[in-house]
Amino acid sequence: MGKLSPPERSYKILMLLPVSARSHRNVFNPLAEALADRGHKIVMLTNQPKSSKHPNIEDIPHDLPYFKEGNINAFYRRKNHSRPMQAFETLLPAVARELYKVPVVK
Repeated sequence: MGKLSPPERSYKILMLLPVSARSHRNVFNPLAEALADRGHKIVMLTNQPKSSKHPNIEDIPHDLPYFKEGNINAFYRRKNHSRPMQAFETLLPAVARELYKVPVVK
């Protein structure tokens, strides 16, 4: 993989991972690390514990109780829904409204 030179200027990037599982972190952490290595400041709002020691990455737990990993049962939803993605039609707008109430996001 080739190395990229640092960008002309750095940005502050907010990554919203409201209902992420550990597997989601396996995808987004390398992306956050690569952006941080290039000088960007990354703020990750998540329901997971801190996962990076990079000085340019700030992990902020949102502490919304119904988004904790142990409170979400995807298998139950899958068995009890005729349209599995239907739950997201109402869930995602509600998630966004709640996340924007978190003080650090305001």
